[in-house]
Parts: sequence; C-alpha cells; structure tokens
Amino acid sequence: MRTQKPAAEVSLKTSWQALQEIKTVGELLDALPTAWLVFAGAGLLLYWSLSPVFILLRGALLVSSDEQLVRLILSSTWYVMLQQTGLLGWILAGLFYLKLRRGRKSWRPDASVSWRVRAVPVLLGLLLLWSAVSCLLSDKPALTWHGDAYRRDGLMSYLLYGGIFAVAWQLRAKRQVRWVLAALTAVSAGLAALAVLDLAWLNQTLHLTQVTSVFYNANHYGYFLALTAPGVLYLLAAHPVQPGRKLAALAAFGLIIASLNLNQSLGPFLGVAVALLFVLFATIWLRQPVGPVLLVLGLFAAVSVLVNLIQPRLLAALLRLSRDTRLIVRGSAAAAAAGTNRWGLWVNGIQLALEKPLFGFGPDNLGAAYLVRGIIVNGIPADRPHNELIQLAASLGFPALVFYLLALLAVGADFIRHRAKMSAAETALLTMVAAYFISSLVGNSMFYTTPFYFCVLGLAAGRIRAAAQAEPAPG
Repeated sequence: MRTQKPAAEVSLKTSWQALQEIKTVGELLDALPTAWLVFAGAGLLLYWSLSPVFILLRGALLVSSDEQLVRLILSSTWYVMLQQTGLLGWILAGLFYLKLRRGRKSWRPDASVSWRVRAVPVLLGLLLLWSAVSCLLSDKPALTWHGDAYRRDGLMSYLLYGGIFAVAWQLRAKRQVRWVLAALTAVSAGLAALAVLDLAWLNQTLHLTQVTSVFYNANHYGYFLALTAPGVLYLLAAHPVQPGRKLAALAAFGLIIASLNLNQSLGPFLGVAVALLFVLFATIWLRQPVGPVLLVLGLFAAVSVLVNLIQPRLLAALLRLSRDTRLIVRGSAAAAAAGTNRWGLWVNGIQLALEKPLFGFGPDNLGAAYLVRGIIVNGIPADRPHNELIQLAASLGFPALVFYLLALLAVGADFIRHRAKMSAAETALLTMVAAYFISSLVGNSMFYTTPFYFCVLGLAAGRIRAAAQAEPAPG
C-alpha cells in the first residue's frame, strides 16, 4: 500500500514547479508563496541575531596579539554581516510589498487604509529621507556616508538599519517572532555566561573582557544587555511554557542581569529596572497574568543584590549618580564632569543642535564639532553627546528628532488604542523597546548595537499592528 505524501511536501513541490514555469514578474509574484518570504525574513533576522556568535568564532581563529588589528578585523567582519542583513532586508521587504499590491490588483495606495496603520514606517521613512538631505548638505560627504572607521554611523548604516526594520515589520506571526527573540536571548545569555565566568585563558582566546564582551566598550555591551533582558517575558508569555523551557528562560535572564551588574554601565541597568516597572504597571492595567512579571522582577532584584554583595560595582555607580545629581542641582562648576562627564557633553550637544537646528551637522559629523570646542573626556576628544536624542538633533536636525519620537509614540498609541486585544507577548516587546530607549538617553548609537534595536522595534510595531487587526475571539 502506497503511503500518502505529507501536505507540506506536496505544497512545496507544487510551489517549486510553479516557479519553474513563470515568464513574467507578475507571475513570479503570484507563484512566490508568502510563507517562503516569511521564513526567509525570519531566517535573515536569525542570522543577524546570531552575529555575536559568529564574531566570537572569528575571534577564536585570530592568533594575533595586536588587539587593534583584531578589533579592525572583527569590526569589518561584523559590518559586512550588517550590510548583508540590511540589503537583503530591503529586498525581502520589497517583495512583501509588491506581492501585497499584486494581490490587491492595484499599485495605488489603498485609500481605505488609515494613517494610523502606516504611521510608523512612514515616519521612520521620513527620518531616513531627512538623514539623506542632511548628508547631502554636509561639508564632509564621504564621512557622512561611510561614517567614522570606529563608529560606522553614516548614512549607509542608517539605510541598513532601515532594511532590518522593514523586514522585521513584516513578521507578524508569534511563532517567527519567538524564534528571533529566543535566539537573541540565548546569544545574550551565552555572552553573559562568559562574562560571569571571566576565565583569563578563554577571554584571551576569544578576545573578550568581562565588561565589554565582544563589543568595543562596556557601554555598548550594556546597551545590548538592556535590550535583550526583557525578551524573557515574551518567551514566558508567547505560548504555554513547559517547566524545562521556563527554567531555561529564567536562568538566561539571571545570567543577563548578573552580567549587567558586572558591566558597571548604570544607564542600561536603570533602563531595564524602569522597563520592568513599566511592564508591571501595564500588566496590572491590562489585567494580564501578573505572575511571570513578578517572578522576573523578583529574580532581577535578587540577582542584583547578590552580585553587588560580592562585587559592589553598580552600587558605587549609584552612589556616584547621587553625588553628581547634587552637583547639578547646586549649579556647581564641577557639574560638567557629572555622569562620567556626560552632563558637559549634553550641554555642548544641545548648543551644537541649536547652531544648525534644521539639518544638523550631518551623520557622524559631531566629532569635528566637539573637537573645535575642545571637549576632552578622559584624555580623549569627545565625538558625540552620549544621548541619542541630542545626537539626532545635533546630527540631523530637530525635524529628524521629531520624526523619530513620533514613530515611537505611534507604536505606543497603537498599543493603547487597541489594548483590549494586546496580550502579554505584545507588552513584552514594548518593554524591550522601552528598556533600550531609556538606556539610549545616556548612550550612543553604534553599528553593532543599533540594528538589534531596530529589529526589535520592527517586531514590536508589526506584532502590535497584527494584534490590533486580529478578529476578536468568539465569546
């Protein structure tokens, strides 16, 4: 008796045969299964999510004792991965869009689709367009396009971030989102485990330190930890969790928080703390299951206290913050050095933004402007204000900052407007965005941290939009 082939196998074979028979672009779009695009998009984001692991492996193959050379090789490798992900992201997003228009039998914008549905991609598109104009008006076009060799924060990187957001925005199914967040959480926990172990021979082999991991410095690693830490809430909420998976997710969160405390970057730590308080408030307000949130909050507090009893690094940073705040309130001359010199950088950054309020100095052009002002931090010329909002205003102009903030507000407004349809999964995604946003108020954008943020932002905005459009469950 012949066994029947699985439906999925038959469907795949049929789709492949249809692709072989196409003759026009329209036929290609018709024959290309949407499921293929979804899986390709998820695979692309998984590729980027695993990029720190590839950098670890690449570093293990380098035997040079010249750390500057090692950094150059690894940063170049990482940027190539960003280029691959961003460009393929634009291609996949374009195919998604063309297939959607083809299905509607019209290439004109759908008048029935409200502004609220399009708000986030349109506002971020305007931000990208404004960045391009700022680049064209800059007196250093090469620098504004490529960015500095260290930061790589030019217009080309902005376009690559856009490609990652564009494909993440298209992934609406909880299953594919869970794949990406599970990979991000696992990678972050793996890096955290290496940081907690802090084995000298392993650090030397992989070119790591406890506070920086595979990143350039402690702050950058802190941004990554702040973004990924709340991801465990999605893993606990997205589906019924088996006890083993639940324990694994909580163990990963514990490792990430331990590394965050050892990292000594106060901004990312406060970002996670405030974001977890936000999710507690939102969970109670929306009457979602509060148990997982309380469990994560309790683990966050317990691990933080335990780590600081052993190595009180973060406690020292909190005491320094209290002292610096008093200096600022009193108007002391020593306030310029407050917040590890950030207060002075912020003041000068705002002054630079006011000098060119419309289009700013251009992408990645603030280093020269700070140099003219003679701003030195720890013996090194300052290059950016260590506040991404001020950085946006000074680099690209205040309109760019407005576009960015309006895009974030649009995501939040979509969540609140359709709160009855939001689950703990969407709340968790919004918490990840909130944690990074808060940490960005004392941080900088970097070519190997910012893409992770726009990936999560795209997943959050898309998932919230999908939940908002979902039909209510039958009563």
